[in-house]
Amino acid sequence: MTRPYDALALVYDRWNAEADYQRWAGFLHSRFAGERISRVLDVCCGTGRMIGPLQELGYEVSGVDGSAAMLTRAAANVSPGTRLRHAMLPGAAPEQPVADAAISCFDSVNYFVSDEDLRGLFRFVANSLRPGGLYAFDLNSPYKLRTFYGDHHHGDDFGEFAYVWRNRIDGARIRFLITIFTREGELFRRHEEVHEQRLWEIAELTAAARDSGFEVVEILDNYQPVLADDETLRQTWILRRASA
Repeated sequence: MTRPYDALALVYDRWNAEADYQRWAGFLHSRFAGERISRVLDVCCGTGRMIGPLQELGYEVSGVDGSAAMLTRAAANVSPGTRLRHAMLPGAAPEQPVADAAISCFDSVNYFVSDEDLRGLFRFVANSLRPGGLYAFDLNSPYKLRTFYGDHHHGDDFGEFAYVWRNRIDGARIRFLITIFTREGELFRRHEEVHEQRLWEIAELTAAARDSGFEVVEILDNYQPVLADDETLRQTWILRRASA
């Protein structure tokens, strides 16, 4: 059994090749307009696939993540000299200098499974933002995790790697047992990782955000100018850090 993302980092970008990072970055750019935003912090940046598109749009972007393996991959996806910090959240010291905006994309927030951890994440972000700064994040909705993940199994063969994904849902938490087979010559090496996500309800997230010094600006449907509803699969939240 390996730590989460140690093995997944080997195949992550190929596995998620269809993720529309460019569209997500363009949507965030539209939401940042008029907000005096130049410096952006990518919290739980993974392999840096959101950093590159935002840099192309003219932002100064840095990243922080708890997986050294993912950060190693990120170096190839970002501009030379980009600050990529290895730090375990939520207990890490805030970023300095502070950013004008922060993002957490591709359901990173679901991985903060306790109330304490979620509030710790929000406090870390709040302390890494200037007053009035924005925090944009997305997460898998409870509807998606119950309906599309649930107690189901998934798998696929990509040629250079294959995977089997087995899910178990228990109340407000869902556990993923991910078995990955990576090609090594004529053979495949087997890796196993356990991931856990939280089914966060809107009221719970709103309370945690307010307790951590944020106000909720809007809750949208998958990086679109459409309000989230009961069947939204990927919620996109925009928070604003209190000015005082």
